[in-house]
Amino acid sequence: MQKCVSIRTTRLTVLECAEKPEKVIEELTNESRKAIEEDEAEAICLGCSGMANFAAELENVIGVPVFDGVVAAVKIAEAMVDLKRYTSKVLTYKYPEKKEYKGYPIK
Repeated sequence: MQKCVSIRTTRLTVLECAEKPEKVIEELTNESRKAIEEDEAEAICLGCSGMANFAAELENVIGVPVFDGVVAAVKIAEAMVDLKRYTSKVLTYKYPEKKEYKGYPIK
């Protein structure tokens, strides 16, 4: 079964991720442990690209898989290209309907 058991945040800013790594690990550890203990989380997905460098260390500290959302998204995109799969063009990503352009020269 796929499910998201909780969404938690920290009070960290993007700049703190670069300037105060000890604080970042402390905050991420605290929130991750709460998610594991209180929400029965079995994995953590980081939601900020500024936290990517902390995924491996955090995983070692808390003992559950930690994923960086940006890296995961890039890997999914790479897999889609490798498999020659594309987004559906049926609904959400369908091509726009043709329309008449006025006031702009068409080359």
